[in-house]
Amino acid sequence: MAKRKVSNPLALAVLGLLCERPMHPYEMSSTLRERAKEASIKLNYGSLYSVVDTLLRHGLIEVHD
Repeated sequence: MAKRKVSNPLALAVLGLLCERPMHPYEMSSTLRERAKEASIKLNYGSLYSVVDTLLRHGLIEVHD
């Protein structure tokens, strides 16, 4: 089976943040805002949680306690 491509800029940003360390979506949002990424990535809580959910469903990320 072919791997699913990730082309959504917000999804790519989430994956990049999670390469640094495990984060809650709220922390991801704060980090992206601190780094002024909202200028290049459409960032709102609803879309962030939706992207995280989609990445979870496709097995690209997993939940850590």
